Amino acid sequence: GSFPSIISRMLSRVSPAAFAAQLEVFKQRLWWDTAGPTFPFQVKGLLAYGIGTDKLVMGTDYPYVPGVPVQVYKAFADEVGEADFLNATEKNGVYHGNAERLFGTCLS
Repeated sequence: GSFPSIISRMLSRVSPAAFAAQLEVFKQRLWWDTAGPTFPFQVKGLLAYGIGTDKLVMGTDYPYVPGVPVQVYKAFADEVGEADFLNATEKNGVYHGNAERLFGTCLS
């Protein structure tokens, strides 16, 4: 969740060419988890760097954070469905399609 806000700071000490090259690695090789209360701001931050919606996956920390009601996780998932900056195909990708491509199997 913090990556969008620190990417420029992290790469600020390198040349513009190195910054661009590293950003391409982030865009092409990394996948991004949308979990948590930072959605939609986290996702908008990633998209601002040109990271494609095809690299976003819906994730939660369930069941690894004890005491958090399942309704909290549902609220995180609902935020994806309500996002006005994602179209229906992109939302489907975030919910399950991108993970299916990543892992090569049907996870739904």
